[in-house]
Amino acid sequence: MDFRIVSDSSSNILKTDDPHYVSVAMHIVIDGKDWADEPGNDVDGMTEALYTTSGKSSTSCPGPGQWLDAFGDAENVFCITITHTLSGSYESAMSAKKIYEEQHPDRHVYVIDSLATGPRMLLLIDFLKKLLLLGTDCEQAYEQTILYRNSTDLLFVLESVQNFVSNGRMNALLAKTIGILGMRFIGTASEEGKLKLLSKTRGTRKTLQYIVSYLERCHYEGGRIIIAHHQNPSAASALKSMFQEKFGDVPIEIQKTTALCSYYAERGGLLIGFEKPAAQQPEATGVKSTVKSLAKTVGRLVPDSLKSANENGDR
Repeated sequence: MDFRIVSDSSSNILKTDDPHYVSVAMHIVIDGKDWADEPGNDVDGMTEALYTTSGKSSTSCPGPGQWLDAFGDAENVFCITITHTLSGSYESAMSAKKIYEEQHPDRHVYVIDSLATGPRMLLLIDFLKKLLLLGTDCEQAYEQTILYRNSTDLLFVLESVQNFVSNGRMNALLAKTIGILGMRFIGTASEEGKLKLLSKTRGTRKTLQYIVSYLERCHYEGGRIIIAHHQNPSAASALKSMFQEKFGDVPIEIQKTTALCSYYAERGGLLIGFEKPAAQQPEATGVKSTVKSLAKTVGRLVPDSLKSANENGDR
C-alpha cells in the first residue's frame, strides 16, 4: 500500500529512517528570530534566549503549502496534528487536504487531531503505522486510530507556565502560584483537547507520586508509556523507576522534547503519554477486538527496525 504519515513537529519526531513518515516544522519566534522545529535546532539555545531576551515570543504552525510539500505524491496521506486548541495546525492540514484532493481526485488525505501533543501524538503515529503495514484498509485504519486515541492519555508537569500565559493559552490568575516555592502544575488533555488542571504540588517526589497514583486511578494495565522531558532527565528517570516499581516490567520510553514542546513545557517540564485500558474497536477483518490486544498483535508482527528511531534521545 502506498501511504505516508505526516505530523507537525510537536510530535517530537523530526526525522527517522522510515520512508513512510515526514515531519512538518512548527516555528517559535523569539524577539524576531525564527527557531524552526527541525533537525539540528539548538533547543537549549532557544530556551536560553527565552529567559535572557526581553522581547516577545510566539509560535506559528505550518502553512498549507508546507503540508502539501510533505504529502509528496502519496496516494494515501494521514496527517496527525497538535490539538486545535493550541494551534492552527489542524485547520492548515485540512486546507491542504482540500487542495490535494482537488488536484488528485483519486487520492485521499485523512486528518487526525491528536487533541494533545508530544508523546500522545507518537502513540497515535506508531499505532497507525503498524495498522497500515499490516495492510489495513485506509478508512478502517483511520477509524481505528480515532478509537485508539480515546484509549490514550497525556499528562503535563510544568514548573512554569509563562509561555502559556503570554500566548493567551492560560488564565494569568491561575498561573500565579506555579513556580513559586517549588510549586508544579499537573494537568491533562481534556476530551476537547484543552489543558485541564488536575493538581498543584510542591516538590519533585510528591509530583511524581501523584502521577503514579493518577495512572492507578485510570486502572492502567501495562500499556505503553512515553516520558518526554525538557532539561529534566533526572525526573524522567526517577518517574520511570517508580512506574516499574509499581507496575512491573512495563514498556517505557524516555525522549527529549524538541523545540515546540520545549517552548510550552519550559525548563523542567515533563509530558507523559500512556495507553489506558482499551475500548472495543473493529480490526481490519471486522472482528471485534480490544485496542490492547490489537496493539500486542501488531507489535509482534512489525520488526523492531520499523519502530521510531532514537527512543531515548533527540527525535
